[in-house]
Amino acid sequence: MCATFEYENTLCNSDKNSFGYKLYHLRVERNLTRKELAKRINVATNTFGRYERGETYPTIKTLEMLSCELAVSLDELHDEYTSFMSNLPNEVIFIRKELNLSAKNLGLLLGVNNARTVRDWQNGIRVPNTSILKKLIELKKAAIK
Repeated sequence: MCATFEYENTLCNSDKNSFGYKLYHLRVERNLTRKELAKRINVATNTFGRYERGETYPTIKTLEMLSCELAVSLDELHDEYTSFMSNLPNEVIFIRKELNLSAKNLGLLLGVNNARTVRDWQNGIRVPNTSILKKLIELKKAAIK
């Protein structure tokens, strides 16, 4: 049962299959603070907190480091978003190809005014925030239909 802290209540009310929920509980089970685990995987503590709250997702490299540090498989950490993220460059290429969109047009469709950002996702350099990730997943579903 979660404590009454706002942070923990946010996680209590979230989907128990979500990445953030799993990450939080795995960290707590191992008696690690956010700061300790963040340091071990080379991210800022506030960034790690955003992972747990589902505000953003780690890169594949960071997911692999988390998997190692928490002694769990990548599959145990996955949810719909992390599954998509694990193949982000190919997913972006697929969406662009199937919907016949340039990087600029895909960016505009997603509310990102910079084609370079889209190319960075495609090249695995950057990751989109959660709201854009949700839009990308919806675009993929539309492209498949």
